[in-house]
Amino acid sequence: MLLYFEIVILSNIYFDMNKHIKKYYPSVILFFLFINNGFVFQSQQKETLPEVDLNIIFRTIEAGIDKNDISLFSDYFSDNTYLSLRRSSSGYFSNNQVHHVLKDFLSVNQNISFRFNKINIDAKRPYGTGLYVFTNKGRRDSAVIYVSLTKIDEFWKISQISIN
Repeated sequence: MLLYFEIVILSNIYFDMNKHIKKYYPSVILFFLFINNGFVFQSQQKETLPEVDLNIIFRTIEAGIDKNDISLFSDYFSDNTYLSLRRSSSGYFSNNQVHHVLKDFLSVNQNISFRFNKINIDAKRPYGTGLYVFTNKGRRDSAVIYVSLTKIDEFWKISQISIN
């Protein structure tokens, strides 16, 4: 719509211009088209970035849990993360506390496999769930891991981790 008005205004100006300026009219039109398309392209590009970031975050969390390496995703812990662990701690923890509690939990429950089987990045609070298969004292067991993210300032942070 904005582009239409630009062309109408420029057309009206065109008829009032002297002959010297008339030869630059096509260049002016192309200039406005270029600028307008540039703004549209930039706005479309910015809208798709958060989806890519969210998928990367969930794949990083998945890799960290699968390798028993909390440091791979500890940068995503918020200052107030809710942690609920099977037969263990639950409550709100600082990012440093979450790191140590989760590290201890995963060292006791040795990972066999973990994959997110559902990741929802369209929600207001994106989340992922997956089956965690592990051994504890030589006995094979499984649990469901739920991880949700929340946006704090401009960054996505883990707001909740539940292993039940």
